[in-house]
Amino acid sequence: MTRIKIRTAIIGSLAAMMCGAAGCGGNSPALTPAGTVVNLSIFDSTFTGKPGSVALNYPSLTGTDTQGNRLSGSLSIVPAADVTVLPDGTKCYSTVTTSILAQNGTNLVDETSTKFFRVSDGSFYQMVHTSSSGTTTYVRLSNDSFGKGPVKVGDSGNLGLFQGSDGTMLTVTWSLNPAYNTGSIFVISEVYSSPAMGMMSEDQRFYLDATGNPTAYSFWMDMDGAIYQVSGNVAE
Repeated sequence: MTRIKIRTAIIGSLAAMMCGAAGCGGNSPALTPAGTVVNLSIFDSTFTGKPGSVALNYPSLTGTDTQGNRLSGSLSIVPAADVTVLPDGTKCYSTVTTSILAQNGTNLVDETSTKFFRVSDGSFYQMVHTSSSGTTTYVRLSNDSFGKGPVKVGDSGNLGLFQGSDGTMLTVTWSLNPAYNTGSIFVISEVYSSPAMGMMSEDQRFYLDATGNPTAYSFWMDMDGAIYQVSGNVAE
């Protein structure tokens, strides 16, 4: 079985692009110091579908894989406008995440994940993941360590251990890394272990400005030892 490789370095090309957009000039940009408090309310509201949150769209992701193939794709996170009442009567906020990744124009990934969060306390309830291989419902087996108190650059923790209806186990962790010009990077790392598909790891990076507003995104995936990575800016 191929060893999972979790990428920990900031994607250099995207960092350079962001620096250029911010007008760094000839001076070397400084990384945001560890311990800097970051307001994640905008990102958190969208990600969990809280009332009043807005959609995030990254329509033009581009990159390459380890074989030099051209990659393209998109990501959208769209909160539901209204509360959803599930069949068991649980009232939830929800958000739909749609991910597309194409290699030389042919889709490798085309999937949708609907995440549900309890209205009563905002906690995760379940996730329904749909792709070409079918639909899998995930429930969380452990509590997360996010959302209690201020989040600072350098912090990290667990978002939970999840079990899918198809037997897949999913481990999710998070970290808040430094970026340039008082910005930060909220990283969600996922490791899947499937009886049918083996192991796969993904690393999603949401680049935030000094106010916590998401500005850019990058996606990295290791699937059977092949590395795929794309990046791009948020839609205006």
